[in-house]
Amino acid sequence: MVGRSFKMPIRKETTVGESLLALENVSVSTPERVVFWIEQVSHLNFPKEVVGLAGISGNGQRILGDIINGMQSPPHR
Repeated sequence: MVGRSFKMPIRKETTVGESLLALENVSVSTPERVVFWIEQVSHLNFPKEVVGLAGISGNGQRILGDIINGMQSPPHR
């Protein structure tokens, strides 16, 4: 696609250590569970990884960010 042969760079092997952030099946809804703002979100974040949280306004990214930062506790079932 570049008009000449292209040699892929050699990637160094990485070792996966202990996760720094772990979310497992995080859900947030209205008390009646009629509307879910966040439903079953899971994520692992390892050292040297950068994560961005984006979405259309009103899709729960602020609530998820608050849970990750400890500003809001996820509801217990």
